[in-house]
Formats: sequence, C-alpha cells, structure tokens
Amino acid sequence: MDITRSRSATAAQVRSLSPSLKVLSQGGSVSFQIERTAPHCSAVVEYDSPAWLNRLQFESSLHVLADIAWSDDGVHFFRVHGVRHESRGDTREFYFPLTVAKFLQVHFYQEGGPVHASELRNFQTKFHSQVQLKASSESDRLWTAANLVDRREDYGWASVIREKNEPEEVQLDFGGLYFIDGVQMKAVADELNYFPSAFQIQLSEDGNLWQTLHSEDHFFTASACWNAWSFNPTRARWVKIAINKSAHYKKGEYQSKILDIAVSGVAARWIQNDQQAPASLRMASENVPGAVLLAGNGIAAPSRVIQSDDSRLRNASTEYRGIMQFARDNEVSQEKAVQANDSRLKAATTLAPGIVQLAKNGEVRAGAAVQADDTRLARTSTEAPGIVQLANDRESRSGVAVQGSDSRLKGASTDAAGIVTLAQDGEVAAGKAVQANDSRLRLATQAWPGIVLLAQAGEIASAKAVAADDPRLIEADESHKGRVQLARHGEVIEKRAVQANDPRLATATEENRGIVQFSRNGVATPGQAVQATDSRLTDARRPLAHAHEEYAKTIHEFSQHTGNLQVKRSGKTALPEGFNAIADINIPLVIENTEGVAASFNGGSVHAAETTASFHVSQTDSAIQAASRDKAAATLVSANAYALHLPRSALGVKSSEKALHAEGRVLVEGAVTIQGAQSVVVSLPRASNEAFVEGDLLTIENGVAAKMRQDAQVCVGVFTKTAGLSLESANATVRAAVSGIVSLRVFGQVKAGDRLVLNSGQPGTCRVAQGQEKIVAIALEAVQQDREKPVMSILVR
Repeated sequence: MDITRSRSATAAQVRSLSPSLKVLSQGGSVSFQIERTAPHCSAVVEYDSPAWLNRLQFESSLHVLADIAWSDDGVHFFRVHGVRHESRGDTREFYFPLTVAKFLQVHFYQEGGPVHASELRNFQTKFHSQVQLKASSESDRLWTAANLVDRREDYGWASVIREKNEPEEVQLDFGGLYFIDGVQMKAVADELNYFPSAFQIQLSEDGNLWQTLHSEDHFFTASACWNAWSFNPTRARWVKIAINKSAHYKKGEYQSKILDIAVSGVAARWIQNDQQAPASLRMASENVPGAVLLAGNGIAAPSRVIQSDDSRLRNASTEYRGIMQFARDNEVSQEKAVQANDSRLKAATTLAPGIVQLAKNGEVRAGAAVQADDTRLARTSTEAPGIVQLANDRESRSGVAVQGSDSRLKGASTDAAGIVTLAQDGEVAAGKAVQANDSRLRLATQAWPGIVLLAQAGEIASAKAVAADDPRLIEADESHKGRVQLARHGEVIEKRAVQANDPRLATATEENRGIVQFSRNGVATPGQAVQATDSRLTDARRPLAHAHEEYAKTIHEFSQHTGNLQVKRSGKTALPEGFNAIADINIPLVIENTEGVAASFNGGSVHAAETTASFHVSQTDSAIQAASRDKAAATLVSANAYALHLPRSALGVKSSEKALHAEGRVLVEGAVTIQGAQSVVVSLPRASNEAFVEGDLLTIENGVAAKMRQDAQVCVGVFTKTAGLSLESANATVRAAVSGIVSLRVFGQVKAGDRLVLNSGQPGTCRVAQGQEKIVAIALEAVQQDREKPVMSILVR
C-alpha cells in the first residue's frame, strides 16, 4: 500500500444495525438519520474489495462520536485502537492506524448519555496521506521535493549543481507512525538520468535517531525505471534518502535527480499476526517490564535506555554537562550544584542580593533586571534613545550629551547665547523667546499684522512688502513716480500733493471755486459745467425743420444740427410685430430702411448708457451676428454679475426654453454650475413593447433598455424625464440617469442613508438591503410608508 498518496474508499453497501438508525443514500453520498434517542446506533459498511483506511468523517450539528471495528468476513469484528478525534464546526473527523478491511462497523454515540435524534451527513471513509517533503537543496522552482509524489513525468526533484561531491538528502514526514516495509524510486526519463550512485534508505520514529534499512554504492539504473527495496515492516514516521554520491557526468558538476518516490506500508494487525515474531518478546513501558532498546551516546529518544558509559553520566564540569553533588545552603564549593531552596536563589531586592528575572527588551518593571542586549543600553542616536557619554563644558562633539552644569545652559541674554523661556502667544516680555506658532509670525494681511515677504524692485504683488531700496520710494517728480509730501490746505508748492480734504477739491458753487462734473452735450443740469466741445458754444442759430436742398447739401456735416436728427426713407418707424417698444421717449437718431440695412459703420461703434446700452430686435433671423478672423467674435465682461444672461423672456417675447446652441467644441476655464435636476442622463434605445415609469431601474437586454428584474443583471441607470446634464442620441428614446441624484420607486419604510437594492418581486423597483447584496443607490430622505413611493436617492457605482 503506497502511503504517499490519498485515496477514497467507496462503499458498496451500507446497512443499519439499529432500529433507530436510518441509512440515507443520495447518489455517491451516504448519510444517516438518527430518528429517536437511543443508547447508541450502529451500521456496517461493506466494500467491493478490501479497502485501506485511516480516516472517517461526517457532518453533524450534535457532538456525535464514532467507535470503529474491522472485519474480513462480516461476522467477526475487531476493534480499532488508537482512534483520535477532531472537530471543526459541524465536521467530525476520526484518525486511526492504517487498517485494511472488507467490512467496517461504526458505532455512533455521545459522551455522558444516549445519542439524540440528529442527521449525520456526508459520511466518508478513506486513506488520507499527510506526507510532507523537504530536501537539503533544490535546483529551481520546477525541480522541487514536492514533485516526488505527484506521479508526473515532466518534473521531479533535483539538487543544486555543485562543483564537488557533497551529501544531499530527501526527507518524507508522514505526520504519524506507520509500519513501513518498502521504498520505491523512479529515475528521470533521460539518458543522463542523474540518479544518485551511493545512498542509504533510513527510517526514524522521532526524526533524531535513524535506522538504516538499505545501503547502495555504485548504483546504476535505466532511465524512467522504478527501483524497489523491501524490508521487514518497521515502525516509523520519517523516511530519509541520504545521498553520499551524486551523479557526475561533467567536470566540476555533481547533481542528483529523482522523478518519483513511493513508500509502502502494512496494516498494524498484519504485524500482530506475524507468526515469525517471538511470542514471548514484549517491549517495556512505564508500567510493564519487557525488552528495551539501548540509546546511543547522547541520544534522547522514547523507549530507549541510557547505557552506563554514556557521556551524560560523567561528572559535570565547566566544559561538559554531567551529574553532580548538591551543595548545602550558602555553601560555596567547586563541582557542587546549588539546590533550589538555597537562600541565594531568593528574589533580589534593594536590601539583599538574589536572583532576578530578566526584563524584556524595553520593558520597565520593578524587580526585573535589564539584559545586556537591551536596546536602551545601546549608544544613543538621533533615531533611538540609549546611553551616552557626558561632554566637557562647551564641548561640541557628536554622540556626547551636554551636562546640567554646562555654561551653555545659562539663561540667554543680548550678550551671550543660552537657554530661554518661551513666550505666550502675543506676549511681549524681556528675556523670553517668541514661539514658532506665535500669531505674530503668521503672514500679514489687511485684517491682522504679521510677517511679510519682500517684493522685488517695482513688483506689485498681494501680501508682499515694498523693500526700503525700492525705486518707487524715491521722491516723485514730473518724470518719475515716487513718494510725495502732502501740501497744507490751499498751499501751492512744487512737488507737494494736494490732500483729499483740501477745500479746493470741494464741489464748485457760485460762491466758491472747486471741482465740477461736465455735462453731456446739450444737456442743461445745475452744478455741471459745459464742455468746450459742447455744440451750444458754436454760433447760435434757430433750429428749423428743413429739407437738405433748402438748408445744406445732401451729404454734409451733421454737427451743424443743434436739435434731434431724424432720418427717414419711408413711413412710420416701428418695432416688428410682437415686440414691446423700447421705453425711451427721447431718441435723438432714428434710421429706418424697410428695404435693407438701416446703417453701416466702417470703424468702431461705442454704446454707453446707465441701463441697457444696446437693443437688438429681429423678426425672422438672428438679432446679432458677429464674426472675427483671428480673435473671439464677442467678448463679454461683467464686474459684478454673469457676463452672459439668457432669460426666459425679454422685450415682451417668451423664451423657447432653448437657451444656448453651440456647434463645435466648447471650452470652459472655470466651473460649470447646473441648477435644477441633479443627474447626468444618457439616451438609450428602447423596445417597442416596454413601458417605463419614473424611477424604474434599467438594464440592457438584447441591445435595448429594459426594466431590471434579477440581481445578476447590471443596472445601467434609472428612467427619468428631467436631467441636469443630458447626453442625447438621435435614434434613442429612453432617458436614463446614469449618475447623480434621482427619484427611485421604493417599497417599505426607508431611512436616510439606507442602502437600496433591486426588489426582485417587482421589476424596476427597490427595497432596503438586508445583508451583503449588490447596492444600486443610497437613500437621501426618510419615508415611513410601507407601500411603493418615490424616494430621492444617490446612485452608487
């Protein structure tokens, strides 16, 4: 029986031996039903052929245990001793020595009383190998010791290539004791198979004391061939292949390779029934006299006795361990051992010497002694504390500590350096130092004083101070800007600046001189001065209604007109139908041309007014058209509001709700704020037979939008009729919100912050999540109703 590989044992028939135990078979799986309380329940498992077994397992919610017996004929059963039990959750596992049986009898019981009604699920018996392999060296990650039991033909184990012959070994640990009677090894399928030429097959119970069963020298084997060694069954847990000589095909290259290893074991009962074993020989134990095995010198192993010439029985010395005589209390004698009750072994205190317990690294505890390798006893550094050497007065040297009497630790003064007391925030006191977080050291602003950054010569920058040598601080004159001295009231002196409260800057009146505001051309307003270019200062003449042939040539200077100028080609001047009249009864210039453009300017046109500076009205086309070859066709700036306002109505006309139409790329340097719906919407194709309601969860089926019905489907969005940002498609008809805040159809009571998932009972709707489910949104409001209702929620991706 190869004990390096696990194998299952399939039952041919399972019979109950107890009225309260019922066998349940489902395909290849066997289960039992304990239908009522009983002292114990038994069953028999029959196999097609004798099966190798060392493990039994089943699942049970109750702590049900099993006792096992084997039989070759189904009539006489022998109990299996050494059963070990382990439980993990509902799984019960039973390990026992290697057994071969045609029939297996299992008794189910509970400790401390009868076995109660329960179900025993997934009943299995098998041989379970726990072999672990390791080697002294491995060639690479492909040729490892773990490959030796996989029965593959491509890779096995290979040692590293060495320049000279060195010992190698491979160990197999089976995790428990077996009676091992043979080892097989397979050579690599290569002409140069690198099979070791000299090795020993060794077995051990404890991994320390090894017994050599076979030894080979000058060994040769054919490639891809199994080689076998058999011996009397020997009890062991470890098997070792100790290699003395590796294969040597090239100069300076020594290497060993093995493709597979198989280890055979026999059942423990076969050893007990072996007629060749002496009937009178039995091994000694703690309670039973019998034969013993002698231990080698210095070897400590179970069931071995120490020989009289063992080096451990010699007198102990400072160089060797051994036996010795005890000393009396407080006795100081060579070659005597202190007894455990010796007063010198009492715990040390601050008053009396004694033994101490060593402290852990960095531990601070009374009664514990610091160890010599404690990191606190290492040299101190900038990264870790430790012991230091004291420096001399005013000595500056790395790695030494300043003493408390060092003159540098005296108080600092204006004459000598020293230590200082830190001042409170904003405190002004002699002998104290300002702290780095003092509010006076923050950057100065217009609201509070502080430190400043000096500006470059002539630099104009916020939060920077002008340096003393800045050229702007020179005296100002007619050629350069600079500093000036203020003049007294009414004082007239060169290079003096008039102050803002100088009476000469008061508003001019009929009694006093002062400053004035100019009036517009032709406008008569008290307190305003007429400008030199005012038309009223030209030769006065009485304005007359006239035709050009009576008064001047058809093309003439219009500045000669002193009144309003009206130019007409036909009929009455009016706005297009449907527009409100512009509320201004004093329009100096009205030009009307019903057959084309009313005015043409070759050059700039300036429009200025206290309110709206320019009105543009069109009946059938764009009211304003602008074009530029190299720069922006229009530049709009507002000092305190939006530079462009597109209202819903103006001049009596209601907006079409289509505010902005851009063909081409749009560049925004700054932020875009959208008020209203708070979602991003895309357009999806829809099936002709699908109807949607606001808040439906959507998925994609066969390339079109559909209501989400199953958790396995992917939620692509939520059906909505409103959008903050809409990404339209010409052929799509379903508007789906893919991110942002939307209204969802939710069943049941909802609290703000609840996680929402698909309600599979009603396609397209949601409910509150109960566990680890796929979340589609988070509720933003609380609703107490149990029926379906809209709930504002934020989509989760």
